[in-house]
Amino acid sequence: MLRHRPDCFKVQLQVCNGCGPMFIIVKHHLVILWRTEGELDAQRIPRRFANDLFRLRNQSLAHLPVRFLKLWTMKRKSIQLGCVLMALLATLLLDECRLRADVPAGQNHWAFQRPLRPPVPKVINQDSVQTPIDAFVLARLEAIGLELSPLASRQQLIRRAALDLLGLSPNARQVTRFTRDTSPGAVQRMIERLLASPHYGERWGRHWLDLARYADSGGFEFDYERPHAWYYRDYVISSFNADKPYDRFLVEQLAGDEIASDCFETLVATGFCRNGPTVGNQVLEKNRYDELDDVISTTAEVFLGLTLGCARCHDHKTDPINQRDYYRMLAIFHDIEKQHPLIGTPEQQATKEKLEKEINSLYEKIGQISDLPAAGKWRLDEGQLVQDIMAPNVRLFFGDPQWKDYSVEIEFLKTDGTQKPLSLDAGIGLAFRATGLKSSYWIYFGRSDNREHLLEFEGDGKRVPIFPKVGGQIQLDRWYRVRVVVRGPSIRAWLDDELLFDILDERYHQGGIGLVNWMASTRWRNLQVRDSNGAILLDELPSPENTLQPSRPADAVTRDTLDARVEKLRQQRARLPIAMSITDAQREPSETRIFLRGDYRSPDEVVAPAVPAVLSPHPVSFPAPPESSQTTRRRITFAQWLAAPDNPLTARVMVNRIWQYHFGRGLVDSPSNFGLNGARPSHPDLLDWLAVEFIESGWSIKHMHRLIMASGVYQQDSKNNVGNVFHSTSPSAQRESPLRDPENRLLGRFPRRRLSAEVFRDRILAAADSLNLQMYGPGIHPRIHPSVIATSTTRKWPTVGQEGPQHWRRSVYIFVRRSVLMPFLEVFDAPTTTESCDQRSTTTVPTQALQLMNDAFTNEQSDRMARSIYAQAGSNMQRQVETIYWNSLSRPPLVMEQKDCTEFLETQRAYHRQRLHAGHTNPSTLDHKVDLLALTDLCHVMFNLNEFAYLD
Repeated sequence: MLRHRPDCFKVQLQVCNGCGPMFIIVKHHLVILWRTEGELDAQRIPRRFANDLFRLRNQSLAHLPVRFLKLWTMKRKSIQLGCVLMALLATLLLDECRLRADVPAGQNHWAFQRPLRPPVPKVINQDSVQTPIDAFVLARLEAIGLELSPLASRQQLIRRAALDLLGLSPNARQVTRFTRDTSPGAVQRMIERLLASPHYGERWGRHWLDLARYADSGGFEFDYERPHAWYYRDYVISSFNADKPYDRFLVEQLAGDEIASDCFETLVATGFCRNGPTVGNQVLEKNRYDELDDVISTTAEVFLGLTLGCARCHDHKTDPINQRDYYRMLAIFHDIEKQHPLIGTPEQQATKEKLEKEINSLYEKIGQISDLPAAGKWRLDEGQLVQDIMAPNVRLFFGDPQWKDYSVEIEFLKTDGTQKPLSLDAGIGLAFRATGLKSSYWIYFGRSDNREHLLEFEGDGKRVPIFPKVGGQIQLDRWYRVRVVVRGPSIRAWLDDELLFDILDERYHQGGIGLVNWMASTRWRNLQVRDSNGAILLDELPSPENTLQPSRPADAVTRDTLDARVEKLRQQRARLPIAMSITDAQREPSETRIFLRGDYRSPDEVVAPAVPAVLSPHPVSFPAPPESSQTTRRRITFAQWLAAPDNPLTARVMVNRIWQYHFGRGLVDSPSNFGLNGARPSHPDLLDWLAVEFIESGWSIKHMHRLIMASGVYQQDSKNNVGNVFHSTSPSAQRESPLRDPENRLLGRFPRRRLSAEVFRDRILAAADSLNLQMYGPGIHPRIHPSVIATSTTRKWPTVGQEGPQHWRRSVYIFVRRSVLMPFLEVFDAPTTTESCDQRSTTTVPTQALQLMNDAFTNEQSDRMARSIYAQAGSNMQRQVETIYWNSLSRPPLVMEQKDCTEFLETQRAYHRQRLHAGHTNPSTLDHKVDLLALTDLCHVMFNLNEFAYLD
């Protein structure tokens, strides 16, 4: 158990049996736990003394704070406590000594050594060596008695390469062209054609966007949109297409403004430092340092493969990186500030100013719209009471104020409603026992973004809910029947015969009835009001002239109308060349201090800019900026150090990522952690060889593609062949078997893996002949079910009833809103974008099958694919099956597959014919519909095949 003093924090822990004190930090306090007679005693060290302890890391024993020692000897005079205190001090001091000693020792870690090109190993099976890569892999395989698998078929290889480089399957013409090309260099020519495609940048740019935690909104509770963030996404895509040297690509993203302050491309590149989530208030010092931490941590992880962010509050627990290293990095980025410059023509600048003036004017008009009760545009139309205007709080009252116990029955139809998110009051209401315009009971239907119904009391200038909310929504153009019965304090209300509310309340005892529209337009009919004996009090809706309405007319222009105009103007402004970028706030750098335990309220010693000491035997110089500079020039100095050929990590980290994206797993299994706690490389010599090759190629990513994809390792089959045992004369090797490498870590076969979420969606669209290949531009908003939108913090996603070509662009162009992730992408493990994603998880969960079977997207695309197939193949089942296979799997069907699919089509035709026969009198129309429905079923099946979902 844990014993506490009354003035101590309550710490709930489970501590295992052991000797010696334990030290933990709870809410900025250092807590000591020690064992006393079988129990654990807890004592809190006040914060000011804990600060002294952390300062001890840079002091000798001669400078121990005497006041700290006195405090503890006075509090509890016990030998045990004295031992605990000395143990604590010694632990901190020894810990500091250990870390200091580890910096030079840590330089011996393999990842902190400059990569040198190792000799290509000699292997026995030279026939399998197509590139030096094969020799490195074969050397490891032969050591355990294995060899590479046979080469994959030509059909399999082009499908693998196309999905790998483009994220799109090859069509029948492309497959046939490649399989028939038996001349030397056919594989290389195929790879060159794929690398020359503009869709290469869309696929490989998506990998980088994962690392850069790209999103089109800020996240957290407000999730403000970033209207110009898409320029960074397009910059990444175009950079990959142009094979921009990686060292240049790196420098532009960290210091593009210091390369050229008037170049739109390099300014947009610095969006890398803006992509992280933000709370929308950088003015608060805590938020600012959290954002800077995101920049520093992401930069270190993405470019260096180091978890430098772990040293924000304390020295790194496993790597030779101390807290001082972190704050020296902070000194490099300390002065950055956000900017949104327009880099364009004078005409574009004038357009921007005009648009902003119009937007501000509309916001002023929106602010003038009142939520006070207002008269609407009510009229009688063939006995129905109609209200046409979309305005807040439109009311109408009628009936006898002396009515006491009665029942109301009425029907209403919602003809329109606001689409603005977070419209909590919007809905349709029925008032009863109303004694005035602002005193009654109200039932509101479809409130809170059309998600719930509410019963409330209004009086004394306030509205108070008097019953728990009931979930439900009101659909457009559908009649609903409402019934309310009031008997004394009893209030009961039904919607379409479903009892919603049953409550006792005695605040109002009599009054008439009323109708309310809040940002909605309606039609009302079939009113009946009866007393408690069943006598009719009112059986028709009154003329608006005979009702009580507020004197204030409703605003002529609604919020929705003005919001739509604002959104249109914002979209025009978003297409102007405005760079979401960073720069330094001033030329002279600000003072940077270490924060004790990472708390900006506890500043300590001043530090100068520097790179982690373990990575640079000689300190990197950060000279003062020239007089003509507008920035500190610290970021470009740091970026150039990162991109230097002698940097031990930059090239290794990137070639490991390239290898990972080709094979599903890097040579180093922890892609963003090359530190002491990271994974060891499976092929260390190969990693160094690739790193040197990358540098000497001019940092060309496409060169690395050519090299890797030309290897036998890449071109081998993915099947788990037991026949790839190498028959070595070594007795130890002969005893080994393929089970020696069950996880395929040594790459004795090509690793089969599931496609990423974006490629999966794009493949469905391409198979259905729906894919819109338009490139670049603002993000798209495909359909998301309203119930999903309602779960987000902002509920900001346009309502899409029916998708069209504008929604069927490649998935890399989907608008990434952090509070509303695209469900199809999310269920197939797309990253959340809250932090850098170096490796996507691959889950297998029931919702994936449900998404493919039941979601409107897959069902609609199955129907579109069936119609496309029917247009190409007619009613000939053999041609239908062949076309389906080519469109979905990039190959013809096997004989058994052709037979199975034909039988399936016949079965489904019979099923649908029997199901639809009674409702059709035209046989030809029935035949056509039955054919399409059977084809749709088969197309739907193809989307659910493993072969469709996996890269092999």
